[in-house]
Amino acid sequence: MMAEVSAQELEGFGLGSTAAGSRPGAANVITIESCNSTWLFDNDKGRFRRVPRGTPLDLPAPDAEWQRFYRLEVDPDTDAFLVSLNESGSRLLRSFRHRPPCQQCEPEAPGTVELSLEAIAQGAGDGA
Repeated sequence: MMAEVSAQELEGFGLGSTAAGSRPGAANVITIESCNSTWLFDNDKGRFRRVPRGTPLDLPAPDAEWQRFYRLEVDPDTDAFLVSLNESGSRLLRSFRHRPPCQQCEPEAPGTVELSLEAIAQGAGDGA
């Protein structure tokens, strides 16, 4: 089951909390590794960015590389996470945390699938 979480709760799921480099005044940023991307969530400023996995994170990112988010929900049982891009929750990004053996990117994984908002609301793809 998905639950909205705070930065402190995210750390409890084993997600990284890293100072955004050692630059003075840098905010703490939560990092989540998915199969192809590193997601960085700055809860203090309500923004996130997604970069290809392996991208160096110690360099400052221009403000234009960050996008506003309103809510982050994490399912600790499935490693799924959902990012709400607007207040109503009608614009969403959903991904899964990468942890070997990964059910999302291993050779026998089903691959990327498209889900409608109705299917998401009904819990499709939750493994239930």
